[in-house]
Amino acid sequence: MLGRKALWSVYGVLMLVFVVGTLSDVLQQLPKGSIEWQWGRKASMSVSYLMVAILLDRTIAALRESLSESNQRGHELEAANRQLEHEMTERERAQGQLVHSQKMEAAGRIASGVAHDFDNVLNVVLGYAMRRERLADQGTGALIGALEGVELAARRALAVSRKLLNFSRQDNLMPEVFDAAQAVREMQPMLRQLFDADTRVRCEVEAEASLPVYLDRGQFELMLLNIAANARDAMPEGGHFTVTARQASAQELELVLADDGCGMPESVRRHVFEPFYTTKPTGRGTGLGLAVVRDVTMAAGGDLAVESAPGDGTVFRLRLPLVGHRESRPRNIEPPLAGVA
Repeated sequence: MLGRKALWSVYGVLMLVFVVGTLSDVLQQLPKGSIEWQWGRKASMSVSYLMVAILLDRTIAALRESLSESNQRGHELEAANRQLEHEMTERERAQGQLVHSQKMEAAGRIASGVAHDFDNVLNVVLGYAMRRERLADQGTGALIGALEGVELAARRALAVSRKLLNFSRQDNLMPEVFDAAQAVREMQPMLRQLFDADTRVRCEVEAEASLPVYLDRGQFELMLLNIAANARDAMPEGGHFTVTARQASAQELELVLADDGCGMPESVRRHVFEPFYTTKPTGRGTGLGLAVVRDVTMAAGGDLAVESAPGDGTVFRLRLPLVGHRESRPRNIEPPLAGVA
């Protein structure tokens, strides 16, 4: 309102000066008898000034209204940004909790296999202990050799327990550059623990292959474990599970995870990556395992597909960008979820 008040104040002063000047001119022209002509000309000028003032007043009012609307929209945008930041923070927190829950569930599945490894270690230690008298008769050298065997077995057990603890601990997601080929090789013993003895697990990676990717290492391992868990459930009588890691192109690597289980019909295959979708009995699956595979893959700039048919097994194909070729285009995906199916 300040601008409009100033406009009309200036207009009032100008009109006052104009009236005073007009009266002065009228008084000067009074002896000459040309008052009517002068008065008409001055009246026309005053009307013109008034029209200009009204036009400026309307312009200022329109500008002020537009500025007010712009400020209001700016405040609304700031509020929306704050809400978006809050939702993103909550989403990251929820994702961290779900990933930890998933890790604990996966760790529970692996624990039975780890227990078998510990049985082997303890049997080694027990074997040395049961032969203590015979070793003592053989002298110090035999005892030292036995103790070295016990130490080696203990170190193997310690490595197993540390790997399980590191896997199940709750950490923030920490994307890093690592060799996916080496990660697959290191995952093979853990993958074997998920399956029964009558299932053959094989990892096919070229000896000299190097596949650098930028991803959270824990999430990468969870993707493999989730698909492996589904393969195990699809092969209750045993079978073959194969993980192949290779360079698909100069920009991408491809992970192929295949089983020769019961497979699934097209009506199921279309929904396998949907959160909470499961065909398993109550208590045996959350329907989140393959959803997290999809979310992690897409968030990393990759793609995935599944091929399956009843009786022909299932093949998952995951493509991830190699370091230096990560896509910058945004992915339109649902909020990340986590879970072991």
